[in-house]
Amino acid sequence: MKKNQRKRERILIRRLVDGLAGWLTFKQAGAARTLYCEHFLYPPIYEIASGRGWSVLAQEPITTSSARSGAPSTLDFVFFEKSRNIQRGSRGLIMIEIKYIRGDNITLELQGLYDDFTKLRTAVPNVLRSAKSLSSCGDPDKWQIVVAQRKAYNKISRSRSKKFPEIVKLLTDALSDKPSQLLYRSIIETKLKSDFHWHVIAIGENRWSNTLS
Repeated sequence: MKKNQRKRERILIRRLVDGLAGWLTFKQAGAARTLYCEHFLYPPIYEIASGRGWSVLAQEPITTSSARSGAPSTLDFVFFEKSRNIQRGSRGLIMIEIKYIRGDNITLELQGLYDDFTKLRTAVPNVLRSAKSLSSCGDPDKWQIVVAQRKAYNKISRSRSKKFPEIVKLLTDALSDKPSQLLYRSIIETKLKSDFHWHVIAIGENRWSNTLS
């Protein structure tokens, strides 16, 4: 049953990657004048996941940690299945962090990615505010999603960072002809200058958990 659970989770991640790239290209075609950021991506993420039958928790508090302001740290998204047709313990559960890359401060953005990976690594269902709703789910599938236009993505993936070389390698691998397992991507090319083409990358836990210290 766990294999079927993982299959459903991976299908959703692939659809999110494709859908986000398409949605951003659509907004770009309509000359959307907005400040692109992680929160700008919340509506399409919610619509894709909920439309495919998943329950969606956004900015889900982690009850065992607190930010400097005193507010609890949060996960960008938690998705879970509630279907009664799925056996208890094999219901899908996904934890996601989203990072929008601008390419303005590579060191700061690499640090942000490192912090996201660290948060995902340590997050478990029973420390989330909605732990009771997640108690019948299986083990979580954890993903980091990176969104950027080509110019910004190339800038960070070609960085010579001495502090975060493993993260740079993950981003570089995503652009290879045959990306590694649990590394999904969608790149939509348009008539615009290639620097403005959207890149959406999803990196699964098993791809990064053993390489980041």
